[in-house]
Amino acid sequence: MKYEVIVVGSLETNCYVVYCQDSLECAVVDPGAEADRIFQLIARKSLKPALILNTHGHIDHIGANKDIKEKFSIPLYIHSADSPMLGNVKQSEMAAFLGVIDSPSPDHLLNDGDKIKIGKS
Repeated sequence: MKYEVIVVGSLETNCYVVYCQDSLECAVVDPGAEADRIFQLIARKSLKPALILNTHGHIDHIGANKDIKEKFSIPLYIHSADSPMLGNVKQSEMAAFLGVIDSPSPDHLLNDGDKIKIGKS
């Protein structure tokens, strides 16, 4: 497993692209903003996106969910306790600062102890 870090958005959120060296499948973790920069990294490394993972539902971690999900048709994962935040971004205190973000609903809800597999690793 390898990863790349891209600092995105005005709050400088770390977005991680975690990938399997053998299969080149990847997970995009916390795509907070700047989807085009994330797309460029994926293309430059010839990666194959498999999923989006939000570590939590704050607006600065979910801002590019929609663009990435639409471009690659991949599922979105988030912890079950944070899933309501994806549908409530207009109520977020950060929305006043960053603007309203439209995130898709999660496809998979995670719970403590769950594991996610990427590629052959």
